[in-house]
Amino acid sequence: MHEARAARADAAGAIGARPEPLTLKDEPTRFLSSIGPSRKTVLLLSLSVEDYSRSVLKAHEHLDPFRLHEDLSYFLGSFLSDVGKVLSVKQGLFILALPDFETAGVDLFVHQLSQFLRGLFGSNGARADAAGPRVLRSVSWPADGADLESLVASLSS
Repeated sequence: MHEARAARADAAGAIGARPEPLTLKDEPTRFLSSIGPSRKTVLLLSLSVEDYSRSVLKAHEHLDPFRLHEDLSYFLGSFLSDVGKVLSVKQGLFILALPDFETAGVDLFVHQLSQFLRGLFGSNGARADAAGPRVLRSVSWPADGADLESLVASLSS
């Protein structure tokens, strides 16, 4: 299983530059500066993958929840490598930053992300009834506040 995870990670990283998922241990300015200063707007999504994680862990009982979260952080970074950034908040919770992204595209984005995630852990983890990611909250910068750091913090709880 470890070899298969490493192969998937290598394949996911081969598309573009290797993603560097950030965590709340990183300085908030590092995450914010990674978004890019020249953007006009940034859509921030609080994304829960807790239900998805539970279904994967149920199908693959040998997986460690911490390692699964680390893998999901990596794979989300790969998925977003060309369109945004990911910030790991805690087990099963991430903040996604999507520069110059319209809120009208969120449903399609979540659908595409669901399909991507369902394909990661084989047929057992990709059941049709497996829960997908859920957007818990979204904010848009600068429309929802002048301070991007405060908006990121508001999504972290």
